[in-house]
Amino acid sequence: MNYLTRIYDIAGDDYQVHQKLKSIFDQDDILFQRGRFETVVLSTKAPTNKHQSADTRQISDFLESIDIGSEFLFTARLNPVVTKQINEKGKRYPVQRNKLEEWIKSKLEDAGMIAEFIYRTEGPRISAKGEHKITLSSVFVTGMCQVKDVIRFKTALTKGIGHGKGLGFGMINIFANL
Repeated sequence: MNYLTRIYDIAGDDYQVHQKLKSIFDQDDILFQRGRFETVVLSTKAPTNKHQSADTRQISDFLESIDIGSEFLFTARLNPVVTKQINEKGKRYPVQRNKLEEWIKSKLEDAGMIAEFIYRTEGPRISAKGEHKITLSSVFVTGMCQVKDVIRFKTALTKGIGHGKGLGFGMINIFANL
């Protein structure tokens, strides 16, 4: 099962919000996208701990209805990094500004869609994890997409794309009208 939940009053930095969502849903692997007025959460379980301002609906039938050629308005917050192997260890580096549009297009195509989109760099998003500071670069993408590969698209919807998914990155949000 897949569930879409809108929560209207969850506060904190991205790490704190993830910790709160883990307790509400009693699961670690959730996708979420924070907006100005709501946080949209995609999960495989309904919330186990009720939150007073949460609206949840089961969306498995909607996901099953997606087919080749389906078109959707979408938003996505992405962490634009590339991983390079150095001394047999992967290290992440920010995507160069002049290669950002190409990187986004590639990520969306890998997710089984073609898209017309615009993007806005948001600068660093900073969270605190205990004594450690987590800093991730952020780009917010919005546009219109068309499904070209149903399996890859559904996988991207339910698993997210790119890095930083635990901190609110990688969710392809096509759920504005649900």
